Amino acid sequence: MDLGIAGRTALVCASSKGLGFGCARALAQAGARIVMNGRDPAALGSALYHNINITEDRQKGLEETKAFLDKYYTSNFSRQFVEQWTISGAPRQCVEELRAYFDAGVGHMALRFGSWDQVGQFKRFLNEVAPALPR
Repeated sequence: MDLGIAGRTALVCASSKGLGFGCARALAQAGARIVMNGRDPAALGSALYHNINITEDRQKGLEETKAFLDKYYTSNFSRQFVEQWTISGAPRQCVEELRAYFDAGVGHMALRFGSWDQVGQFKRFLNEVAPALPR
């Protein structure tokens, strides 16, 4: 059965075991690129949980991510902490930073969009960043 998803990217949550893992495997067998996350890091291998804000103005992206994380966690993270925990910049810069993690041995990465525009960031990731990442 052709699902018409070959070459597309699928984000599968809770994918370290059980139904989530089965869904990730089935989507991969159908030709989709898979972004996995889960609670059992050993089942995922080397994994990284990171923030991303895809924008042409890196500093504005970091500021938006800080505001987003501060509200989400009801906290007041330092700018330095947010900068270390966030990839921010134009799509090409985001790809370069993500590739550096993969080149360092990260096998799986869970990304949070550090933006109020979750749908817009997801679309940009799927259309401008994911296609340039290693398969």
